[in-house]
Amino acid sequence: MYEVGQDVYAQLTAHCKPLAGGKWLFDNHQAIQQQLAVCGVLKSNITRDDACTISDITYHSFRRDKERSGRMLAFIGFQ
Repeated sequence: MYEVGQDVYAQLTAHCKPLAGGKWLFDNHQAIQQQLAVCGVLKSNITRDDACTISDITYHSFRRDKERSGRMLAFIGFQ
């Protein structure tokens, strides 16, 4: 989950919880799992990784490191 503004909230309201100051906390895991379910992917075929790019220094994070951050690439596959 991470903090988002009005622009993201307006598009993904169902996956946001209110924070102070007109900000929201967006649950991207929940949003992705719901999208997969709508597409017919069985829950038993969805694997969720709770690694956090902010708290785990193994990963690059622009939100954490700003202009000093590296780059990250992800692959998603179907079997």
